[in-house]
Amino acid sequence: MTKIFENITILELSDSAGEYTGKLFAGMGAHVIKVEPPKGSKSRKVGPFYQNIPNLNSSLKFFQNNINKDSITLDITKQTGFDIFLQLLQSIDIVIEDGQKIGQENLPISFKDIQNINKSTILLSLSPLGKTLESENFSTNDFINLAYGGPLWSCGYDDHTIPPMKPYQDASYHISGHYAFMGAMLALMERTKTNTGQHIDLSIHEACHNTTEAAMPAYYYNNRKVGRLTGRHAAPAKTIPVVFKTKDEKWCFIRIPANTNTWNKLIEWLKENEMEKDLGEPEYQELSFRQENAQHITDILEEFCGNNNANYLFHKAQEIDMVWAPVIAPYESLTNEHLEERKYFTKIYHPELNETIQYPGRPYLFSKTPFEITTPAPSLGKDNSRIYGNLLGLTKENLTLLKQAHVV
Repeated sequence: MTKIFENITILELSDSAGEYTGKLFAGMGAHVIKVEPPKGSKSRKVGPFYQNIPNLNSSLKFFQNNINKDSITLDITKQTGFDIFLQLLQSIDIVIEDGQKIGQENLPISFKDIQNINKSTILLSLSPLGKTLESENFSTNDFINLAYGGPLWSCGYDDHTIPPMKPYQDASYHISGHYAFMGAMLALMERTKTNTGQHIDLSIHEACHNTTEAAMPAYYYNNRKVGRLTGRHAAPAKTIPVVFKTKDEKWCFIRIPANTNTWNKLIEWLKENEMEKDLGEPEYQELSFRQENAQHITDILEEFCGNNNANYLFHKAQEIDMVWAPVIAPYESLTNEHLEERKYFTKIYHPELNETIQYPGRPYLFSKTPFEITTPAPSLGKDNSRIYGNLLGLTKENLTLLKQAHVV
């Protein structure tokens, strides 16, 4: 089956910010070569670790973000290492790099210099505010990215004496990684016409800012700030709750149908449970009337949730075209029927551990260009001999000398 990026070769010189972009390319067939310092990328030192034993080849976070990739070691701060890097560029389609400070690029080379070596190479830079912004150096991390970009303001509870809730680990790098992936695909499309690469200068801050939904237009166009709302979209004004406790002590997310046909299916369901009350009255056939009486409808549906189990509510609502869903704990996703049906979780054998580990799998299902997981994250420098031998013709003896000089 076709792998859409099977003819694309990528050098990835990045840690947290760029690894997810490389993963998305690798899953679609690109040959992603992770270039690491001889002592390993910083992301290898971030836990949790396999069997709680920290070392450069046991980070579970590194495992997750670096499937399907090769690993080579190279110190590009040394002249010999830099010269080798320049040789590698001659056959590279995309270079991914990130940095934690504005103006402090991971690459000791400009995009113009890269184009002089290979004009078709695309440089993809991810940084806090963008490489081209004139500003002071700005140190950052995932927490700061989310706060500074805006998502953190919108995540939390109705009770604003409770601090905002930070989304899942590295959310800002997943957000920016997706934008970087899209930008690089556009550059590849343009390259088919011009045979020339581009520099994609991505601001993590701007990527996060663009995912704040209504918060951004509400402020820019109406000078209104949104407020955090439990289990629902942040909004300038308080909205009606949509998550309610169920009979089995779980929680269920509900929506009042806007479509009248679906509304009528809901009423029939409520009648079966002797819970329709006045909702079957003719005036409720009008959407405007339902909107005006949304609180009353919600009160009845809250009681309905309290009388039934979460999974029953979920499956019955799906049958009648309603978007209701149980709120599940992270561990419950491991046995979730929907994820099992889509074969989301993937088991990968790690030869260096002699163990099979279950991974979160494909982010999407495409029929003609599938995302595939074929190999585990590489151990540090695992592919030195093959990559340097195939691309540059270096021998085992050459690599031994480079290792003694701490270049690889």
